[in-house]
Amino acid sequence: MIITKPKTKFKFWTKDALVEAGGRINLAVGTRTAGKTYNLKKTVLEDFFLNNREFVWTRRTVDETEKAAKNWLGDMDGVLSELIPKDKTGKPAGYVIATTEYILYKVPKCKPVTVGYFVPLSTQHKFKGYDFSNIQRFVFDEFLLFGLYLPNEIRLYNELVTSIERVKEDFEIWMLSNTTSFKNPYFRAFGLKKMKQGINKIDNIMTVEILDEQALEIAKTRENTLSFYLGSKDGGKYNDYAYGSKFAFDDYKFIKLYKGNKKFLFCLKGEVKCGVWELPTGNLYFSEQFNKVGKTYSLMRNDYSGNEIPFSYGLAKKWVVLFAEGKLTFENFTLKEMVKKYLRSLL
Repeated sequence: MIITKPKTKFKFWTKDALVEAGGRINLAVGTRTAGKTYNLKKTVLEDFFLNNREFVWTRRTVDETEKAAKNWLGDMDGVLSELIPKDKTGKPAGYVIATTEYILYKVPKCKPVTVGYFVPLSTQHKFKGYDFSNIQRFVFDEFLLFGLYLPNEIRLYNELVTSIERVKEDFEIWMLSNTTSFKNPYFRAFGLKKMKQGINKIDNIMTVEILDEQALEIAKTRENTLSFYLGSKDGGKYNDYAYGSKFAFDDYKFIKLYKGNKKFLFCLKGEVKCGVWELPTGNLYFSEQFNKVGKTYSLMRNDYSGNEIPFSYGLAKKWVVLFAEGKLTFENFTLKEMVKKYLRSLL
């Protein structure tokens, strides 16, 4: 196979569609190398030099954040050359540097000015005394993982947002990631269900974009590369993830939207509340639809309220067998993971 340099040029991702949707919490999730990080770096720099507004840039750990800080300005030379004011000779009046904690703008014989902050999520509590009064945007880069998240990560995230936002009507959150896994604590905490590629307007505050146009164009430019060739060897899953904006490594087994006749049995309450239904085949179906009248069983140990009662251990053991036999069907990932997590705790 001959490897050639891609000739096809594609349009990199921009935040325009998300801005047009009008949300203040914006998630851009999709194919690698689409320009998500580049576009937001360009945006926050423009906002500083044109509007004098600062930003916070976050990665998950100290190590991740320091590595990101070290390389943050690497592809920004062209952007900065247009933004930095010129002196009387036509040369840049100052320059921008990145430390492990700050992006700074320096002008000779003047005190450095803060452009932005690097804040690791894992140690966000150390930044509570910082003056974030001039922060316009909070950017969380690579917020989704394949592996383990931090303990209590959603609480840490919410605390960081609270520290930065204070009371700002124009404050925005931008979260960027590849399509690692739909089964993640953020989608679960935000109540996100199955979404289409393109713009998904959740409500007036939150919008999620699953990149589509860029995914198709980038995939075309990679068809003759070694990485694309190797990615096709696992049935194309890696290419679907890396270039197709698909959560290709998620297990879609036993997830199905069932619209036929079914019999309501009871409600089940764990991280979310759902209805347990019996299908004509005898299989069980877990759906966010449920009848308000009837028993509610809780999967949360020592946490019962109202008419909730502890879930039967004997019935749960039977479900372990049914799950192994493929006789449990779920409306979405959230419900599957909730039940799966509980059943695993019994083994």
